[in-house]
Amino acid sequence: MDPNKIYNGTINIGTYVDRDYFKNKVNKVSHEIKTADGKTATVPLEVIFDGLDIHPGLGEVSVYGKKTIDNSDGSSDIAWATVINKVKVEMNDATVYISPDKITGVKPEYRVPGDNQTEWNTLGIKYDENQAYVINPDTIEVYEVDVFDSMGYSKGKQLVKGTDYTVDQSELNPHAYVINFIGDYASTNKQFVIEYGGKVPNTQNIGSTTTDSLVAYYEGKRVDSRYYGYDYEHPINIVWNAADINFNNSSITGITSEDITGSVTVVHIDASTGKTLKAEDYVVDSQGQPLHDVEQGTPYTTKSENFEGYRFTTMGYNSDPATGEVKQGLQRVIYLYVPTEAKKGNVDVTYVAEDGTVLEKTSDVVKDGKVGSTYETTQKTFDGYKFKRMGEFSADATGQVEEGTKHVVYVYTKNPETPVEKKGNVDVTYVAEDGTVLEKTSDVVKDGEIGSNYTTTQKTFNGYKFKRMGEFSADATGQVEEGTKHVVYVYAKTGNVDVKYVDTEGKELPGGELTPVKTDEEVGTEYGTTQKSFDGYHFVKMDNASAPAAGVVTAKDQHVIYVYEKDTTPVQPKGNVDVVYVAEDGTVLEPQSDVAKDAELGTVYSTEQKEFKGYTFSHMGQYSASPTGTVEEGTKHVIYVYSKNPELKKGSVDVKYIAKDGKVLEDVSSVKENAPVGEDYKTEEKSFNGYHFVGMDKTSDPTTGLVAEGTKHVIYVYEKDVTPEVKKGSVDVKYVTTDGKVLENVTKVKDNAPVGEEYTTEEKSFDGYHFVGMDKTSDSANGKVTEGDKHVVYVYEKDVTPEVKKGSVDVKYVTTDGKVLEDVTKVKDNAPVGEEYTTEEKSFDGYHFVGMDKTSDSANGKVTEGDKHVVYVYEKDVTPEVKKGSVDVKYVTTDGKVLEDVTKVKDNAPVGEAYTTEEKSFDGYHFVGMDKTSDSANGKVTEGDKHVVYVYEKNPETPTPEVKKGSVDVKYVTTDGKVLEDVTKVKDNVPVGESYTTEEKSFDGYHFVGMDKTSDSANGKVTEGDKHIVYVYEKDPEVPTTPVEKKGSVYVKYVDENGNELPGGEKTTVVKDGKVGSYYFTTEKDFDGYTFSHMAEGSSDPTGKVVEGDQQVVYVYTKNNTPQPEPNKPEVPTTPETPAVPQEEKTTTNTPVKTSTSKVSVEKVTVNKAAVLPQTGDKKENNSSVMGLVSLGLAGLLGLGIKRKEEKDNH
Repeated sequence: MDPNKIYNGTINIGTYVDRDYFKNKVNKVSHEIKTADGKTATVPLEVIFDGLDIHPGLGEVSVYGKKTIDNSDGSSDIAWATVINKVKVEMNDATVYISPDKITGVKPEYRVPGDNQTEWNTLGIKYDENQAYVINPDTIEVYEVDVFDSMGYSKGKQLVKGTDYTVDQSELNPHAYVINFIGDYASTNKQFVIEYGGKVPNTQNIGSTTTDSLVAYYEGKRVDSRYYGYDYEHPINIVWNAADINFNNSSITGITSEDITGSVTVVHIDASTGKTLKAEDYVVDSQGQPLHDVEQGTPYTTKSENFEGYRFTTMGYNSDPATGEVKQGLQRVIYLYVPTEAKKGNVDVTYVAEDGTVLEKTSDVVKDGKVGSTYETTQKTFDGYKFKRMGEFSADATGQVEEGTKHVVYVYTKNPETPVEKKGNVDVTYVAEDGTVLEKTSDVVKDGEIGSNYTTTQKTFNGYKFKRMGEFSADATGQVEEGTKHVVYVYAKTGNVDVKYVDTEGKELPGGELTPVKTDEEVGTEYGTTQKSFDGYHFVKMDNASAPAAGVVTAKDQHVIYVYEKDTTPVQPKGNVDVVYVAEDGTVLEPQSDVAKDAELGTVYSTEQKEFKGYTFSHMGQYSASPTGTVEEGTKHVIYVYSKNPELKKGSVDVKYIAKDGKVLEDVSSVKENAPVGEDYKTEEKSFNGYHFVGMDKTSDPTTGLVAEGTKHVIYVYEKDVTPEVKKGSVDVKYVTTDGKVLENVTKVKDNAPVGEEYTTEEKSFDGYHFVGMDKTSDSANGKVTEGDKHVVYVYEKDVTPEVKKGSVDVKYVTTDGKVLEDVTKVKDNAPVGEEYTTEEKSFDGYHFVGMDKTSDSANGKVTEGDKHVVYVYEKDVTPEVKKGSVDVKYVTTDGKVLEDVTKVKDNAPVGEAYTTEEKSFDGYHFVGMDKTSDSANGKVTEGDKHVVYVYEKNPETPTPEVKKGSVDVKYVTTDGKVLEDVTKVKDNVPVGESYTTEEKSFDGYHFVGMDKTSDSANGKVTEGDKHIVYVYEKDPEVPTTPVEKKGSVYVKYVDENGNELPGGEKTTVVKDGKVGSYYFTTEKDFDGYTFSHMAEGSSDPTGKVVEGDQQVVYVYTKNNTPQPEPNKPEVPTTPETPAVPQEEKTTTNTPVKTSTSKVSVEKVTVNKAAVLPQTGDKKENNSSVMGLVSLGLAGLLGLGIKRKEEKDNH
């Protein structure tokens, strides 16, 4: 508010808490408040920000009001801040919505319905339309930030729109804006703030306004999809929050002005006696005017001055500020000074050890010595110590006394002690590939000497055999190193297979005794047996308890049993065939069954591959007979082997670090989470301050091994170090005067710090006082902490300021006739005598410098006692007269009709300045020559006036033939008759012969298959009547693929025969990154003084299709030869030329195409313009590049509605 006006009305006062000032979760401060009686009261204030504890979602997105500015028209400017990712999670493809409407819910839809790990098509955001303002998109700015616990922030790098993020306005909810993180920020764990704002039109009608911010992101990385689009490792996260700003609804009912003024004076006083060093006077402003009865709010500035024998110490107790603004009444600025005296100095010396032990207390080397005198100290010897260096803040050992106190500090080191020997450990573990522990971890070496040898051995375990060393295992044999080495042996499960041949009573046949087939073989290894011949017996079957004749080894022992029957009569040789279906791990999927039983030799047999749930056929068994063939004597075994479909057994491993007393040093953390059984894992021993490792917990799993089904818990146990008692001490410092006055009270420098820790104090400055030395009871100003307390005391004495002689210098600029060009300006005001000053010669329009005034002091020099006046003198310039002239132009017909009235070409211009006019075109007339009274069409200005007159003649009348008309429309349908896009006019009642084009479009879920059999040509010329063009599409198969779309660009330029670009014909983009095969169009242009000649060599066609890469269309023009008419005789061509019909120029634009990475839903938009810029969506580009359809006979398209491909809205 203006302090010189009185306001009538109501002002409501509210509380605003600045999160950028109160940075912590809990903030405790004290504020000093002036009370009505003029005293100061200290008020404690506690500010707590616990919102994040109550609502963890605020860690992902938090929004709050940043500021409001109330305007005199009743409106308010408001600003918001949306803080993103306080918790620093990994955000992928993050999208942020900001809206003045409250978000009431979301209903997202995904590329794969119901799968929230695929990219979303729409978030389905619902709004409560209650906005009281509109967001101004120009205010949206995005920064990297450091977020405080209060959710305030400090800004870092500002992100670049279009490179780091995009901003889009929703078409379904025009109040909302969408910020998409792209480029380097598409995947990030950084913290951000989005600042934005708007204007509330009238706060008197509402109590508050709101904003909502929503963030949607995938926490997992992008992964390749089996189809198209993107998939993610983890589901989407969607979080939103709202904030309100309440208005205080202040009101102003009237404003009146009141002439209330103020004055400011300044005075300089000796504080020791009260003597006035410089009389009180009004402060002057920058123009040298005294601030006496001036308007409130006028700024003023004062400063201390130099007086010989004195120095400035402080402002007076009742002084107004040295710098400020004028207030009602009188303000007095009071500067206080004290006398100065001769300077003195002190030097002391201290001898200390690096651990803080004082070897010899501080002693004076020089006390109140003369500044500039020399001093010297010496290095001493102490038992058990040797000198190492001078202290970090020590003065030189030898030097000169300076004002203040120098502290010389010699530092010694204690003689070395015997070093502690380092140790190492080795342990060993035996595990199976499925994670089973075969033998628990045991120590091989405990606290062994570094470099000593260790050995472990491979062991045997029933049902297992050694396969490999663990992935993270140490060598089986090696040397001890500091820390712990873990040796891990890994084993595979084994099984056995045997075979025997028995009669029908179960007795072994001679030569058919039990025989091993596979012994301790790895599970999954294939085996095979054969049917034998025994005299007097013939094979009848496999025993009911028999394992398959051929198969794979399992962990359980298998017994193959062939059964034979005694011959009774001679038997004709017969043969058998059986079939069995087994898994690679030995599981029998279908028991062995007969295919041919006692069949005649040569009989054809066949078997078939079957399907089993959870299994896939892999191969025929190693010992299998052919799946089809002929029966032979004996038995053929057909074996189909299947592999189990992946069904990985999973397990987890975690690790925890605890102390022997149960204290958790580091809580449980995952080492392997839901990992395949058999995968190697590794943990490590860690270091914790104040603790040392003692071993693994008795319940702990091995530190290194293989994942097993379930969860393994690795637990490291530590013991608290025995810490030797540390001796402590304290140091404080105090600043006093020689008469006992305390300048600064006791301050702790070190509080209960370890003995030996270094401390420093410093000599300070106090207005009106100078340092004279350390108090005789003081400890050393710098040194090391010792047991007990040290008190450092600095002593100061009051200043005596000498009087300083002063002078002033001013400067003035005048003319030889006494006119003041620039009034008196102070160069030096009451400055010390001898101080240098400079002035400068200045420039003034219409004047030139002639010299210094005879009464002037030197332009540059030194201040003397009293006043100096510098005066520069100037003389008026004499300007030569410039002759002027004018030129105008007029266009008339041979019968005197004015086609275009007089126009000024040059008005009162200097003689000799060049001018040009031009021949123009007028409908129904042609140019015949210059008027006989006309001046030259082009030339130079002469004194007086020139009149240029162009003469035209009416064209002969020609009957207009009847123009035949026709129309063209286009429609897009599917093979089953569904209309994808209804009938659209391409040409409506335009002249026959005019060219038209249509285009193949893209529709989600459909692909183009051809033109309808009733369709007219997709591109061609208009004929009398109507043409109907019909594009036909077919639905995409269930699993579409995303083709790589080829793109190209087209540029056009207009040049003369030398290749120089014509003005207005510079290189222009026609199509940027357009779809290959789409059409482009360029047009011939008109350029004054030039005629189109031909297309440049190598130029692309003026109209054509986009190809991959860049194309350039180049039009070449020749310069016209302007004939010179005979004097006073119009030049009339013998054969009048028919004026060219002006062609409508193509308008090309470099407006950037809006690119959006946001996901948007479909909304149809019709644009009634002949030129439509390409639109770029998320997944497809519609670069059909219809720009330029306004020329080459296509002018009839003006006003025709062409539908563009709609972007999907973010909702």
